[in-house]
Amino acid sequence: IYNSSFIISHKQRLTILKILLEYERKYPTAWNRTLSSMKNEWFIHNLCYYLGLETHRTSEVDLDNNDEENYQDLLAIIRALLNDDLYQKETKKLIK
Repeated sequence: IYNSSFIISHKQRLTILKILLEYERKYPTAWNRTLSSMKNEWFIHNLCYYLGLETHRTSEVDLDNNDEENYQDLLAIIRALLNDDLYQKETKKLIK
């Protein structure tokens, strides 16, 4: 998704992801992602982009099958590094 780092509204991201899933349902391919895994990947991309980490790669999310597990691992690491209250507060800023 080109320039996905500029789509910060949770509602807009969710709408886009649901459209992708509906398109996949109608025209099946080898692409196989869950809504939750795509939300996690997009979240991690945006977080990294806004932290200035590899912005040339993190400004756009690709949502391919190969990265699904990587983003779940990164999300678990972020949760482990931050206490739960801080994690909830900071992630709410990114998913609104």
